[in-house]
Parts: sequence; structure tokens; C-alpha cells
Amino acid sequence: MKKALLLLLFAASPVVASTSYDGVYACQFTKSAGMSYKDGAWQTSDFDTDAPFFLEVKNGKLDARAIHETFNIGTKLDLPICADDLIERVESCAGHFGQQMMINFESLNGGYSELTDAAADEDVQKSVSISLFTCQKM
Repeated sequence: MKKALLLLLFAASPVVASTSYDGVYACQFTKSAGMSYKDGAWQTSDFDTDAPFFLEVKNGKLDARAIHETFNIGTKLDLPICADDLIERVESCAGHFGQQMMINFESLNGGYSELTDAAADEDVQKSVSISLFTCQKM
């Protein structure tokens, strides 16, 4: 009877599964390009790459607050929405203002895009960009 009760309690208790993706990743941007709005038209160009950064995965999830601080996605009161069920092994975080980051935890490749200015009025449009990065698990 005790074994059956223990088995029932164990089966009913919530368990947070840890994945092999948990850990800290050191990441480096490899290429950045986009378009700048100049003289009334969008012009393509390469952009400078941003500084290296770290990502941390706990219980198979990226932390929205850390993503906000790393990529400036969303605000402190309006954190990015992160989803890991789009494609297995891929997680994506997006803000409400046109920023998005995505990483594949098997290939360790990812990208960040900034499209906010694409929807801005012509007199305030500046640039849209995409930056590619690669990571290594620490």
C-alpha cells in the first residue's frame, strides 16, 4: 500500500524537466547588414557588428528579462514574449516594437532583427537591420 501511495504521489507531483540545452552560452555576432533611410530612399549596407554576449538557458527556456537586457527587446514593464514551441530546438523572443531574436540550440546559430523603423513615418525612419550570431556552450 505504501509503495502504491508513493508512486501515486510521485506521478501527480509537477516535475520541471531539464534539457541538454540548459547552461550558459557565449555568443558572437558574425555579420550585420540592413538598410538605412537616406535622401528619401532605403539603401542597403553592412553594419558594424555588436559586442559579444551571453545567453543563459534554465529549464529549457530563455529568460525574457535577460533577453530584454541583452538585445533591448521590449521594455522593463513590457518584456519580450519568448516561445520555444515553434520548432523543436529553436527558441524565439519578440518585442512589440519590431525586434526579434531566434536561436537554434542544436546548430548554435541565431539571429537578431530590428524592424521598428520600417513602420515609422518618413521623417523619423533611420534603419532596419539583421545580425547573425553563433554561440558556444560554456
